Amino acid sequence: MLVNFFFFIFFYFLIFYSIIGFGHLLCRITKLDTSKISNGIIGILGIFFLTFLSYFTNLFLSHNKTHNFIVLILGFLFFIKFFFLNKNFNKKYILRSTTIVLLTLSAIFLSKNNEDFPYYHFSYIINLTENKLEFGLSLFNQGFGTSSSVFYLASLFYLPFVDHYLFHITGLIVLSLANIFFLDKFFFCKNINNKFTFFLSIFGFLFYNIVFWRLAEYGTDRAGQILVYIIIIKIFDLYYKWTKQSITVILILIIYLLSFKSYFIFYSLLVLFLVERFLINVKKNYIFELTFFLPAIIISFFYLGLYFFKNFANTGCVVYPLPISCFPNFIWSRDLLTVSNLSTWFELWSKSGATPNYIVSDVNNYLENLNWVKNWFKNYFFYKFTDTFFGILAIAIIILICFRKNKKKHYTSVYPHQLFIYFYLLVLSSIWFLKHPDLRYGGYVILALLIFIPLSIFLSFYSSNLIEKKKIIILTAIVFIFFNIKNFNRIYQEFNRSDQYKYTNFPFYADKHLSKLDKKNSNQIENFSYKFYLNKKIDNK
Repeated sequence: MLVNFFFFIFFYFLIFYSIIGFGHLLCRITKLDTSKISNGIIGILGIFFLTFLSYFTNLFLSHNKTHNFIVLILGFLFFIKFFFLNKNFNKKYILRSTTIVLLTLSAIFLSKNNEDFPYYHFSYIINLTENKLEFGLSLFNQGFGTSSSVFYLASLFYLPFVDHYLFHITGLIVLSLANIFFLDKFFFCKNINNKFTFFLSIFGFLFYNIVFWRLAEYGTDRAGQILVYIIIIKIFDLYYKWTKQSITVILILIIYLLSFKSYFIFYSLLVLFLVERFLINVKKNYIFELTFFLPAIIISFFYLGLYFFKNFANTGCVVYPLPISCFPNFIWSRDLLTVSNLSTWFELWSKSGATPNYIVSDVNNYLENLNWVKNWFKNYFFYKFTDTFFGILAIAIIILICFRKNKKKHYTSVYPHQLFIYFYLLVLSSIWFLKHPDLRYGGYVILALLIFIPLSIFLSFYSSNLIEKKKIIILTAIVFIFFNIKNFNRIYQEFNRSDQYKYTNFPFYADKHLSKLDKKNSNQIENFSYKFYLNKKIDNK
């Protein structure tokens, strides 16, 4: 157990420092000054670059242990190079970042992964470690059609001694890097440059560590929703202080976000805010100024190209399951009826019309107009939605009590860009509600921002100009204590389980349900209600 524990932690930190190394390399390529960027953002840029390498190398190679170890060692060597040779490399940031990672480390120990892990996540990732590019994978398992950059990043974590037991860590790494970013904004800052994003960062820190404390619930959705929150803060900062460097960072983050899940494509419109900032602040010589962004644009273009090509190779669709993006005439393509059925299925599931063992009798009538709303309120709104909503309200009340000091409003106003971005989020919330009203499908971040943005504006009016360091320290400590108490309590319960997910090989998660049959023949794992739904569609036809 001790040997396993040592290698488990060793490779986790090797991955973390390798990510930081690749992040600095990408900053060098895209001409970014790392001394002016949060180490959390540098880390997310490193994840982007590492995922880019994963997409590219899998065209020619399987991601076996040798390949992965070489890639991660290469990133670690970049980390060492920048640490010792780069004068702009702030060494205290590394100590600070390592401490923050340690404060969330308890979440990494779990005996049971998310519900989709045995269904297709594990099979998809293990296939990347055994095979290079393949066509038509979705024909074996419909889950293989819903590709995600999370899988390609996780495939690089198949390593000596720990095998596949680090496949689940992507969400925790993103959360840790987000914490570094948030704390740089409100905890380690010497002065409040932008009070609005100062408070928006505090709200984000509390929300994600209190609501997203359980790593087994991340899947491929929650890490993307953390990234959305960071992008929104960066865009708000862009209106406070415009720099070409900030536009480059935001552009890369948006491109990376699109590869998490197909529904994040709606956030591609955020690029319009970048274009508007560029046109407003650059009065002439547009072509010359654009040359600064050329490396980032080229890398982003190739990254998106690889992502869309992987989708096409899996399904015959560029964006799956969007029928308009499909080319059904290739031998490996899914037929348009299947793609349309799956799109309808996701909508049905999110509107509480189906569960693993239940499906409504008349699917078409249920989804028409707003017929589904009554059942959704009964089975989802008064269960998961209200839990999250009241959690957000509790966070809001705590922050208001702690930081609202002045009865008199400061001389300031609501800025047009705040209203534009808020309106954009309202439009997204309408799309979310009408198409896929499940919090996991982007709802968490939309709900949080719709409440936290007006509260951050309010606090920027009525809060003190001085940083109340003592309150911030106490609040930060309470959040990390809560996060670790919840996870240590969960770990204790997982040691005392009586089912197949009982901890028997700590720190490795239980994998008795991941049989060799599941690894090699993932089509054996299928969702009962989805099969039943397809059969009904065929019968009706």
